[in-house]
Amino acid sequence: MDQTYTLTLTENCNLSCVYCYEHNRNGRTMSIEVGKEILDDAFETVGCGDILTVDFFGGEPFIEFEKIKALVAYVKKAASEKRLLADYRFFATTNGTLIHGDIQDWLCDNPNFYLGLSLDGNRNMQNINRSGSFDRIDLDFFSTMYPEQPVKMTISSETLPYLATRVKFCHEKGFEVSCNLAYGMDWSNKLHLEELEQQLDILIEFYLKYPSIKPCSLLNRNITVVGSNKNKSTIQRWCGSGTAMRTFDCDGSQYPCQFFMPISCGKEKSEASKTICFYKDIPISLLDEKCRNCIVKECCPTCYGSNYVESGNIYHKDDAQCILEKKTFFENACFLLRRWERGQLSNVPENELLAMLIGAKRIIEEFQ
Repeated sequence: MDQTYTLTLTENCNLSCVYCYEHNRNGRTMSIEVGKEILDDAFETVGCGDILTVDFFGGEPFIEFEKIKALVAYVKKAASEKRLLADYRFFATTNGTLIHGDIQDWLCDNPNFYLGLSLDGNRNMQNINRSGSFDRIDLDFFSTMYPEQPVKMTISSETLPYLATRVKFCHEKGFEVSCNLAYGMDWSNKLHLEELEQQLDILIEFYLKYPSIKPCSLLNRNITVVGSNKNKSTIQRWCGSGTAMRTFDCDGSQYPCQFFMPISCGKEKSEASKTICFYKDIPISLLDEKCRNCIVKECCPTCYGSNYVESGNIYHKDDAQCILEKKTFFENACFLLRRWERGQLSNVPENELLAMLIGAKRIIEEFQ
């Protein structure tokens, strides 16, 4: 089974984003020795035919660029010595402000190292959310070096009314876009629902006009499974938290994902999270009642870590976010039907297309 080992190299960051969930920073960093011990465990655990992803995390991981170089070299040496039998790749999520000069040169020399850029749109929107950082990012480098890696756009309450403009800007720069509502924010204001609908409608018209552009993740939900598991007692999990993912704090302590570390949820909750049972297939009986009876529970994006931080229950989705997610699924269903009517889904296999259309119909009937 493919495995991701996330190494938190530092709690430090050179930005102060409005939606940052790391509220308990104290400046700790991971030593190279601890990093090597974690990787030694990976070499023993991940076997032949698997893929090991080493994910460098922070804070801003490139503050510790020298440690990144040392640990990448350690993995490559282990692979050459046959201590690591799996294939491997490297990844880091970055704010992009440090990716210049020597770091760019090194990344060009290491093509199996991938970067995920956090980018919240044009200059004004990026600067509102992310500490005035727009002009410190070499966007051309990212779009050229990582053309298939979507930028990570986080939607705050301040920038939601400009979502369409932000997404279109990223597409104009050559990026695919993965976007989500910021976790931990208060989304209960009814105005947010109106803003979300308006912005998604604008984006739908844009994608209908330019069908060759891959829709952002908010309008690219997998609805083929909607309503298909009526007789099942479990649903598939949304992410690999607690199963395929292993996240390590600066001191080497292991957690299900970064949300469960002390920097995110505090020491008490972090310690308690170690007793949580993470099911590969989640029993429907463990879900909130609102989720248990929801038609899109099989494909609804949910963050187990954020749920835990907010409520102490990994399966309890914030009620306000739930309302916005239902609106998003409704917009997805309407968008899919309009694409079908325009003949823009002719390349989709017949069985898959039928499942998509059935799913769209069910969503519209349920959520309109």
